[in-house]
Amino acid sequence: VYSWGGGKLTPQQLEVFTKGHSALQVSAGHAHFAVVTVERELYTWANAQGLTSMAGQLGHGDTASYKAPKRVEALDKIAVNQVSCGEDFTVCVTDDGAVYSFGSDYYGCLGNGDQGDGEDCACSPSLVSFFVNRPVLQVSCGDAHVIALTKEGEVYTWGSGEFGRLGIGTEDDHSSPQKVATRGRHGIRSVHAGPDGSFILRTNGRLQSCGSNEHNKLGLNSCAKGLRSKQVSYDIPCNYNFTTVKPLSKYNIVAVSPGQTHSAVIDGFGHLITFGSNKYGQLGVGDFKERKTVTMVTGSLVGKNVTKVACGDRSTVIATSDNLIYSCGFSENGRLGFAAGETGKGPGGNCVSLPRPIFGSLHAVSDLYCRHWNSILVAEKVLAQKTIRSGFTTSSRIGIILFLEEFSC
Repeated sequence: VYSWGGGKLTPQQLEVFTKGHSALQVSAGHAHFAVVTVERELYTWANAQGLTSMAGQLGHGDTASYKAPKRVEALDKIAVNQVSCGEDFTVCVTDDGAVYSFGSDYYGCLGNGDQGDGEDCACSPSLVSFFVNRPVLQVSCGDAHVIALTKEGEVYTWGSGEFGRLGIGTEDDHSSPQKVATRGRHGIRSVHAGPDGSFILRTNGRLQSCGSNEHNKLGLNSCAKGLRSKQVSYDIPCNYNFTTVKPLSKYNIVAVSPGQTHSAVIDGFGHLITFGSNKYGQLGVGDFKERKTVTMVTGSLVGKNVTKVACGDRSTVIATSDNLIYSCGFSENGRLGFAAGETGKGPGGNCVSLPRPIFGSLHAVSDLYCRHWNSILVAEKVLAQKTIRSGFTTSSRIGIILFLEEFSC
């Protein structure tokens, strides 16, 4: 596991996640991290800056800021399958579909409604009783709301309803899960919560979104040619119900990552498509100009197969199938994993508008996550890579990539 940001200018390897405690899945909040290991154990720790205080989001029974990864002992003998971090709370799903939450309950993000103990926070994991008979497949946390997908294919949301991020037609807050009316014939592949918006990814590759569309970070804005061939754009400030992202309808979307000011998706061919604010070059298109609609990232990613992407508040981290990891956007506080230096441009002269490699060596990324200025990923180091080409005609040449991976005895 490597993490950076929040003052850490370069990726820092966490030695605890080795051998018998290898990481499987990662997540991050504003000031904390969470990791699920292959043994289905949950580890959390803090990355608090300045006067930031904990609200129990680490799940260790107190509000202390543990600087090193620590196993959540309250979930001992409970197999954790997935975890997601909100601003100052955490939600996890077990192998049998049970949901546990802990941390701040300010907007009702812990999901127990009137059944809670009335406290503003929970320092230890508590079972979300609503899902006892509704096994959950996946959860995703925004800054102040949660979206869950059950094994039956139903979607539930709770927490802050501002800007319509819950997708239930109102801006009301809810402290217990609310069923979302999901229109469409196709099933749901996954759900994704951004800071103040939500996405649903369908099995047919279509994307639906709701919540704040500031900077067009939900991709809902459309462009049309007006009189005399002038391009006219239609801005949608927010959406209270899940609506198809029409500019992406021609793509088969397989992954999505919502950020604070922008979002990114990957299509079935490994192409990266970004939309939203480009003030800091976070769209990766080589400049800092505003984009009215979705844009396919080319440049340094031409011919590459993008496998993972994660959006922070003003930065983007990208992993490709040839085991390279890139980042672009605002470099302050270590967001990019490297210092922009003399080559930085944009606001303050510390931005990178084209994806640039982070690591000096090759890493195969199995999971990647960004939130605010924090980035965390699971990567296996690749010791060597060599391309062998056959000596036939150009049209029949086949590139074979051989990997020698690092193993520990």
